[in-house]
Amino acid sequence: MRSNYVTKQKRLAIYKRDQFSCLFCGVGIKRDVSILSLDHLQARSKNGNHSSAKNLVCSCRECNNAKANKTLSQFAREIGLHPKQLKRRIKKQTNTPINIKAARKAINGMGYRLAVATF
Repeated sequence: MRSNYVTKQKRLAIYKRDQFSCLFCGVGIKRDVSILSLDHLQARSKNGNHSSAKNLVCSCRECNNAKANKTLSQFAREIGLHPKQLKRRIKKQTNTPINIKAARKAINGMGYRLAVATF
């Protein structure tokens, strides 16, 4: 059985990789962690890998909810981007490795909320 849980360490490492910005609309969201979210590029309902860092990106809640289980091409058109433009942006980010070790160290040293604010 696969887990439906992304660890705090992986979540923080992905936020850091994506520079605490929504990969869809570009809004910087580091200061207000309540609107941070992870989005599955390929929806879980369409057999997307739940825990792969390459299938998870930082998203604001508004974009995450709007994308729902749409394909990247469908959502790109909806937000006024050419699908290739969005796919290039995402490929550039998801090809950057995440640093779970650094995220784990930050969380262990100061707790998750403070680590998010200072990482």
